Amino acid sequence: MAEQRRIRLILDIAPDLRRRIKVAAARRDVPVRTYVSSILERIVPGSEAPMTRDDVEQLRRVRASVMGGRTFDDDSADILREERHRQTPQDP
Repeated sequence: MAEQRRIRLILDIAPDLRRRIKVAAARRDVPVRTYVSSILERIVPGSEAPMTRDDVEQLRRVRASVMGGRTFDDDSADILREERHRQTPQDP
């Protein structure tokens, strides 16, 4: 089976957790990437597990907690378009 294309995922974690992950991976004689990937593969449900109403409600609670009642009035696509236009050299 051909290996799937990989995408980089960057996480901010506490230094102590990083050290513990490195130690655990070393004890198993595997790279940190392999160790963490194997944990995520076991824990994160695959596409065969449909989202439930409880899942959706939990996501709503997390979003509310993260956003703290804030909203975004601007459309991100419009912002990107404007910035791209601003950076594009204009003909004289």
